[in-house]
Amino acid sequence: MRPNSSDAPEVVITGAGVVTCLGASRTATLDALRRGERVRGAPLPCLAGTPHAGCLGAQEPEWDVAAHVAAHVADRRMRKFMSRHAELAAIAARQALAEADSQGRGIPADRVGLYAGVGLAATDLRSSADLLRNSLDSAGDFNLERFAHSGLPTIHPLWSFHTLPNMPACIVSVLEGIQGDNAIYSPWEDQTAFALLEAAHALERGDIDRAVVVASD
Repeated sequence: MRPNSSDAPEVVITGAGVVTCLGASRTATLDALRRGERVRGAPLPCLAGTPHAGCLGAQEPEWDVAAHVAAHVADRRMRKFMSRHAELAAIAARQALAEADSQGRGIPADRVGLYAGVGLAATDLRSSADLLRNSLDSAGDFNLERFAHSGLPTIHPLWSFHTLPNMPACIVSVLEGIQGDNAIYSPWEDQTAFALLEAAHALERGDIDRAVVVASD
């Protein structure tokens, strides 16, 4: 944020981080678009052997997500709480803040806000399949008693953290030490527009001096 001639301060973007199926950074994604590369869907391996086998999807590029996360998140216990969405959000946020660092030095943590637009939370389909498979009765119908006694024991104790839509923003705030205003907008992709608007309005009102906006789906 910087002052201008009007009463309201001018809100500017000082950094951006992007992880897409075309590249693991903003530069890589833009270079791919300039080369005319297109997103090509492919059958998702995780759906093989299910009624949805053959469904196409565009996944993130084949690069070592774990290595990127390990380089930034030293605490192994923290990494256990991170879903793939949270991992990608953390990487993109770090890229954006690194690019904007010269503009944000000296701003107190409680004057930095975090606003996120997230879609429907997803989890590892293999874990979900085991959970559901062990929750069915002999007729193939979902049974709440079997869900409690046979389904839930098959999943990792931290599984629920991977399914919460606020976790990508929560992880980013912890990793980056953000302590100011925050808001989560969910579900569906258009919620990111509301996150951007609220961040801009918070800066204009003087509620915060810096905003981080996260979009994860």
